[in-house]
Amino acid sequence: MNSFVAGVDIGGSHITAAVIDLGSRRVQKETVCRKLVDANGSLEEILSSWSEAIQNCINAIPDQEIYIGIAMPGPFDYAAGISYIKEQDKFNSLYAVNVKQAVASRLGISACNIQFIND
Repeated sequence: MNSFVAGVDIGGSHITAAVIDLGSRRVQKETVCRKLVDANGSLEEILSSWSEAIQNCINAIPDQEIYIGIAMPGPFDYAAGISYIKEQDKFNSLYAVNVKQAVASRLGISACNIQFIND
C-alpha cells in the first residue's frame, strides 16, 4: 500500500494540493501548493495551471506509484472524470472534457490512479 497520496481541492478561483501521509493521516505542510486559476480561461490555461500545481506537489512523494484524490465542483461525472460545468461563470471551457484523462496524461500517470469526489 502507498504511504503517501496527493490531495487536491479545486475551487472556482484556485487549486490547492498537498501530500498526505496515510500512516499519520497528516498533511505534509512543506508540500502544500496553492495557485490562482482563471476559471474563465481556455482549456489549455486551466489544465496547465492545475497540472503545474499537482506536479509541484507530487514531486515531494517518495519513489512510489502516484495516487491523487481531487475534490471538484459539479456538475461532474466523478467516476468517469468528465466535467459538465457550464453557464456557472467558471470552467465553461471544460464542458464535456475528460478531465481525469487530460490531467493523467499531463502528469504521466495512469488515469486509474486519479479519483474525483464532489467538493
